[in-house]
Amino acid sequence: VRFVHERLGQSAIAEEFVDGRELYVGVLGNNHDLDVLPITELVFDKERV
Repeated sequence: VRFVHERLGQSAIAEEFVDGRELYVGVLGNNHDLDVLPITELVFDKERV
C-alpha cells in the first residue's frame, strides 16, 4: 500500500489472502433493468502465489 501511494500517488486497498475459489458476478443496469453477467472464476497459479 505504501509503495502504491508513494510511487503512483494513488490510494490502494490491500486484502488478506483467503485460500479457496474466487468468483465474480457482474451486474449492469439500474433499478429494475438489470443484466447479470456470467460467473467468472479467477484461478491463481499456486506456484506464483
